[in-house]
Amino acid sequence: MNASIVKDKKLLREFKIETKGKNKMLSIFHGNILEDKSDLIGISVYDRQESKGDLYNSFQQQLLNNRIYSMERKLLSDAENGWTGMSSSSGQHILYIHFDSKEGTPLQNKNFKSILKMTFATLNSILFEGKEIQNIALPVLFRKGISKEDYTNYIHLFLYESFKFLRKNISIEALRIYVWHVEDVNNWTQVLDDKLQVSMEKEVNDRQITRLKQEIMSELHSPVLQEILSNFDREKATYWLSKKETNLKQIASVADSFVNSIVNAMCKLPGISEEIKSLPSFHKVKAIKHKRLVIEWFADYMISVKTFKFYLREEIPSKLDEYHYLLQVLQVLGYCRSLFLKGDKICEK
Repeated sequence: MNASIVKDKKLLREFKIETKGKNKMLSIFHGNILEDKSDLIGISVYDRQESKGDLYNSFQQQLLNNRIYSMERKLLSDAENGWTGMSSSSGQHILYIHFDSKEGTPLQNKNFKSILKMTFATLNSILFEGKEIQNIALPVLFRKGISKEDYTNYIHLFLYESFKFLRKNISIEALRIYVWHVEDVNNWTQVLDDKLQVSMEKEVNDRQITRLKQEIMSELHSPVLQEILSNFDREKATYWLSKKETNLKQIASVADSFVNSIVNAMCKLPGISEEIKSLPSFHKVKAIKHKRLVIEWFADYMISVKTFKFYLREEIPSKLDEYHYLLQVLQVLGYCRSLFLKGDKICEK
């Protein structure tokens, strides 16, 4: 193991996130993630080099020699940056975050943003499968490829996605981020001290929420979606989306309704079997995802939009939740419009 990596775990900072159901913890440690006993731990893997990276090598020496893990199965992929996979042993799951590069390859802002989003989308999909996971540990990802100029921005993004993930998922009690290398500790503690949880909330304001609602209304009134959603109550949607105060329960009900209409319209396109057509709307989306009949994130977002109403029964949404949900709604509508503009196929290969 690299000499710059400490064995003893040291808590750098900790945030308590208050939700209606339970309080959750986001903790940042300096230490060895492989000694963490969380239900799931993340491991970075560099596919373009024989050694696969420092963390993966330590994982092989420390854990693979002492435990039997199932064969890795592929979960999500990002065509430009990498993919994720998962294996399990008794009592612990391993999430592999694969990078299609060598360790230390310079990364642009868009690259690490895409990989972070893929990582958290994978965690969401694992939870959706029904895995009993309450505690998760993640390493600082691809840290050798980030320039000093981009490092602060990267930490902000990592924290933003972490807070969003914890608020969204009722079952998760704790997320731990491990800063493995001594030379990274100052970067993290400085950002954590300068930018606390409260200021992260302020990044989402009413003007941004209003803009998202306006863009959703614009999509709903586009010619393509007017034709697809011909039986949808557009007047009701416009009423709730145009109100100054956002009523998420009403908007979630409206969004659930138009996702049902989208799914029914999709079932009229070539490529959907009679078996899928006969299923209830929610199970249609799951089957379409399972059969890979649409791009994976689109199916995931439709599922998220449909299930958000259940989240509202348990949690009081934050401004961040509100923004994230409306953004998903907008992305579902935008991609649906582009899908039906093609008209002759449902798959995107």
